[in-house]
Amino acid sequence: MKLSGPLQTLGTYVGRLMVSGAVWRKQTVADGGGGQTVTWVEQAVTVDVQLVSPSDTERETAAQQGVEVTHTAVLPVGTTVRRGDRLVIGDVTVELVSDPLTATHSSVARATVKQEPWDEPL
Repeated sequence: MKLSGPLQTLGTYVGRLMVSGAVWRKQTVADGGGGQTVTWVEQAVTVDVQLVSPSDTERETAAQQGVEVTHTAVLPVGTTVRRGDRLVIGDVTVELVSDPLTATHSSVARATVKQEPWDEPL
């Protein structure tokens, strides 16, 4: 479906504010001794993203789930990232704490994210 009117204009405006980010995904491999080794693997894809302040509703929803959020990631619809992925945008790294969601007739998806530091480096 092709957007027109105000929605197309909003999508074009948001698209100009996005920057490219590298996607990293956690990979768990058996270590041969009955345990597992966890590593982060850079994916062969980059995504356009804009980090914005989360809404009060997004903060409240995350808090109810026991999750701290620092930003909301605005992504093009259909972006192939998921909860747990990390996005490296320049010198900032964020981890998706929710899957991207798209409102009806929207040209962008939103996911809540937390900026590093974490216990587990890339």
